[in-house]
Amino acid sequence: MLEKGKIYEFKIIDVGMNFEGIAKTDDGLIVFIPNTLIDEVVKAKIIKVNKSYALGEVKEIAISSIKRKTSNCEYYSMCGGCMARHTTYDNTLDIKKQNVINTLKKQDVDITKLQNIYGMGNPYYYRNKVQYPVRQINGKTVMGMFEMSTHKIVENNYCLIQDKITHEVARRVFDLVLENKLLGYDESNGTGDIRNVMVRRGTHTEEVMVVLVVNSNALSKDQRIQNIANKITKQYADIKSFVINVNDRMTNVILTDNNICIYGNEYITDYIGDYKFKITADSFFQVNTLQAEVLYNVLKERLDLKRDKTMLELYSGVGSIGIFLSSCVKDIYSVEIVESATEAAKENARINNVKNIINVNGDATKETLKLIKEGKFFDYVVVDPPRKGLDLKGIELLLKLKPKKIGYVSCNAATLARDLKLLCANDYNIETIDLVDMFPWTSHVECVVVLKLKESTEI
Repeated sequence: MLEKGKIYEFKIIDVGMNFEGIAKTDDGLIVFIPNTLIDEVVKAKIIKVNKSYALGEVKEIAISSIKRKTSNCEYYSMCGGCMARHTTYDNTLDIKKQNVINTLKKQDVDITKLQNIYGMGNPYYYRNKVQYPVRQINGKTVMGMFEMSTHKIVENNYCLIQDKITHEVARRVFDLVLENKLLGYDESNGTGDIRNVMVRRGTHTEEVMVVLVVNSNALSKDQRIQNIANKITKQYADIKSFVINVNDRMTNVILTDNNICIYGNEYITDYIGDYKFKITADSFFQVNTLQAEVLYNVLKERLDLKRDKTMLELYSGVGSIGIFLSSCVKDIYSVEIVESATEAAKENARINNVKNIINVNGDATKETLKLIKEGKFFDYVVVDPPRKGLDLKGIELLLKLKPKKIGYVSCNAATLARDLKLLCANDYNIETIDLVDMFPWTSHVECVVVLKLKESTEI
């Protein structure tokens, strides 16, 4: 029996969903040991033990994997942003692919249809948005990243996955916060001035937006905030928008809907493929623009769309997928429950002169049933649900609609596997599964699955 606080030697036999090494004791207890790789022999201190598993902290690597590499980030052992800098990039892709395979197998999903995992040629500096917390710690205002599973701030001078300009601008804004004697937020009692510095940048347009999250409405009129905006916009000509977001709630949520633009436009723009999108302070936009283009192209190719057919897009957000696919079909009905996202989708369609998308605001199931009653038929359905996947009503809806093809984009292999099992137990077969590495050096991966109606002929 393992004892907390003691050091034991382990052989790593597998790697888990969060890139933690997995060992097993002689009596079958699973031990998770972060920063270790398959076939390594390590000495680890046990920091947690319960009936089903134990958690260890590596102290020494006795036998190292040939796939191990020294991290090129000095903050890796502290920061919670990345999980896989102790191995090669190619190995991270292999691990992600194997983790998806293992997850799908648990639900008896046909893994022979898994085609490719699309990595990045240069898996660095890809994030087009940074959100740094600003906190008051022991009387000092600090900014950085949260340490994994904590609210402890790791102050950092660089970040290898963050766009260089967004990081540089964020650091300069923080310097100006200090110069103007504004205080960081104190989570314990809700006091302080500045809660977060957010910077967004268009990968293709290079337009920059600064969002300063403040702790009270009074601060939105504080001259010190205006001083920061004046100085930073003079220093960086590419800053096209400076927004104050007022968040006076005792919450971990970063942004509210209270945005006040004090410089430039309320938005910046960027492209995915040939299509232009407006990006506001609180709008969703893929944080890895280049890989978003890969994902959308994979979906487009695998669906093999026809110009005389009709598509339904559920959970459509600001409309980026529908707009990207719009030239390939006759009509698209896009359904989204968040009203502001629906309005953004309409505006994005307008600025791209896309006229064959009908945007519908409301619950996906309810609004689709209305469309069915109106006599609408859909050859294709594309779904991009949140991490919780489709609910039973969503599955039942797809089985009722019986489109000839379904394109399912998922950021959570576990809920995807659950939903695929239900769809394939009824009317569908999996045609293809592809993976897109949207977030290099993290444990996350996007799945793109195309399903075909069993009784359908080619369309």
